[in-house]
Amino acid sequence: MAAESLQTETPDGKGYPRGLAGNDVPVDARIVGICDAFDAMTSTRPYRRGMPVEKALSIIEENAGRQFDASFSKIFINMGRAGKLDPVVAHSDEGIPLRECLQCGPVIVLKRKHQHGDKVYCPACTGEYSLVSQGNSISIAPTGATGTPKQLEPEADTELIARLVRDSARALLAG
Repeated sequence: MAAESLQTETPDGKGYPRGLAGNDVPVDARIVGICDAFDAMTSTRPYRRGMPVEKALSIIEENAGRQFDASFSKIFINMGRAGKLDPVVAHSDEGIPLRECLQCGPVIVLKRKHQHGDKVYCPACTGEYSLVSQGNSISIAPTGATGTPKQLEPEADTELIARLVRDSARALLAG
C-alpha cells in the first residue's frame, strides 16, 4: 500500500524516500501523511506532552502546499475546527481514551476487545498494567511486572481497521 511507504513524501518534493512531488504522491499517501503528522503532534510522547489540536491544525495550515497536500489540508483543518477530530484525539478507538503510564507518562493503548484482567504494556518503560472494570469504564492498575519483547510487539487493531474500511466504503458508495 502506498500510504505505508510514501506517507513521508511531500508536495514540494522534499520528502522521502523517493522525493516525489505534487500529484506524483499517491492520494492515500497524501491523506495518511496529514493524519500521521496530526497524530504525532497531538500525541503524548515520553519526551513531551501532546500539543493542543488548534496548534497542530495551525502547523498543518502553515505548511499546506509544501509539506502537506493543500486541498486535503483544507478539508482536514475544516474538520478539526468543526470538532470532528475530537473523538479521535487521545483515543485508541471511539469512546476509548488512551491511558497514561503512571511511571513515565506515554500512552497505553486499549482496544475494544480488551476485558477485565487483560494485560497491557507501556511502550516506553515496559511497565505491565492489568485492566480493571469499574461499572461501564475500564481503568489500568500497575502490576509491578514488565513486558517481554514479545508482549511489547505492536499489534494491528484489525477490528478497528475492518470497521474503518467498512464505514469508509459505505460513505463513499452513499455519496
